[in-house]
Amino acid sequence: ETWPGSAAVVDGEMEDRFKRAVIDRFKKGEIQFLANCSVLTEGYDDASLIGIFDASPTKSRLRASQRWGRVTRPWPGLVDGLPTAEDRKAAIAVSRKPFGLVFDLALNSNIHDVIGPLDILAGRDLPEDVKKKAKEILDEQGGAPADVIAEAEKRLKEEKRRARAAKAIAAAVKVNVGTPRTVFER
Repeated sequence: ETWPGSAAVVDGEMEDRFKRAVIDRFKKGEIQFLANCSVLTEGYDDASLIGIFDASPTKSRLRASQRWGRVTRPWPGLVDGLPTAEDRKAAIAVSRKPFGLVFDLALNSNIHDVIGPLDILAGRDLPEDVKKKAKEILDEQGGAPADVIAEAEKRLKEEKRRARAAKAIAAAVKVNVGTPRTVFER
């Protein structure tokens, strides 16, 4: 079953007044689905969006994150002033929009690591080596971001300790290769 006016499209070749009229109808709820081509990208904010289909490949990490950012907006004022990541997560979980869906039909997420659970839930900037190791652990076994970060830091510390030990052993057993000498010359 279809409903007249349930979907519309805007594109870069439409006159601005027509684009504005369609977008206004969408924001009022008169149109349920809105397809666009290079119109609703950077600077378009609509907290009511709950899902997008990204069907346009891009080599630009920034462009991909701008598209995906359309659906990740929480309701205005929802998380303002909340002091911790836990408080913000709890507020979003009980809001009118507890999640957003990105259907990546162009497979841009295979090329661009825009943002992940560690970025969202860790609540702090991480050194690149810790972030990389934590992402590996998260992909391998899952877990809570704080636990995964602690495990990554532990593993990196152990790897550095082993590297120092290996270097010390290599220096201790270093063999000088040169012209052979007789027992009497030694």
